Amino acid sequence: MKRFAVFLIFITFETVSYCQIPANQKSISISSLWSKINETTWFQDNGFAGQSYVFYEDHLGKKRCIYQLHGSGLYVVIRDCTDFEIIDSLRIRINNAEFTLQESYLVSDSGTMRLYSKTPLVYNRTGLIDIDLVKSNDFKVRDID
Repeated sequence: MKRFAVFLIFITFETVSYCQIPANQKSISISSLWSKINETTWFQDNGFAGQSYVFYEDHLGKKRCIYQLHGSGLYVVIRDCTDFEIIDSLRIRINNAEFTLQESYLVSDSGTMRLYSKTPLVYNRTGLIDIDLVKSNDFKVRDID
């Protein structure tokens, strides 16, 4: 009986230690996905002019995502920061929708985004904005004029 108890404790310990994910492995997964989406622009068809998501790091090193709603005759009619969470090396949650990276697509039940540019493209109503300005602390994301 004593042998059985020792065996049971050993098996339990091995199972628990096998199931635990090392703390640095999660950060490796996050940095792996971030390295693939950082400094990129993703486009999603919305049945009209479309919408895009721009991923970048600001001058302070904070990871950011800008949502842009494109317009007819205007580059952008709405632009705002949006929350996102990197779940693991292939999945990201944007506005409560979970997307999975599949080559140059982010796929979810709510739609698919395609990689539009390997550079961050942020617009105002009349054209492209310098990305260094966007990354600065002086840039106002919601001001689209």
